[in-house]
Amino acid sequence: DNLQIKDVHAIQQAEIKNSTQMLNGKMINAYKSLQEEFEIKGKKVCKLRTRSEEDGARIAEENEKWTSKLAKRADIDNAATSTVKEGLKENHEAIQLEAKRLEDVEVSKHCLQVTKEVHSEAERRLAECTNSVA
Repeated sequence: DNLQIKDVHAIQQAEIKNSTQMLNGKMINAYKSLQEEFEIKGKKVCKLRTRSEEDGARIAEENEKWTSKLAKRADIDNAATSTVKEGLKENHEAIQLEAKRLEDVEVSKHCLQVTKEVHSEAERRLAECTNSVA
């Protein structure tokens, strides 16, 4: 009777040992599988991070190029604006000179008119004097 209990106990121990080993094997395989999956995903993340860094560097380089181009364009626009301002200043000065010249012409016309009037008055008086002497 005691032998039977020992046999049953030994059988149960063996079954527990087998079940434990099977579970351990399954857990080890599951762990290995998860570890492999984690490594694969880790590598993908690294690749994505590297690609992201490369893209970031490329974008920064493009931004730098465009910033440089825009700065050059701004310099060109500033130079053109300065040229236009200088041209406007020269035009303004030319207009002022022309206005002064026209003003001088008007003064000259007025002087000529006054001179003609004085001359006409002198001729009239001379004619009166000549008529009265005759």
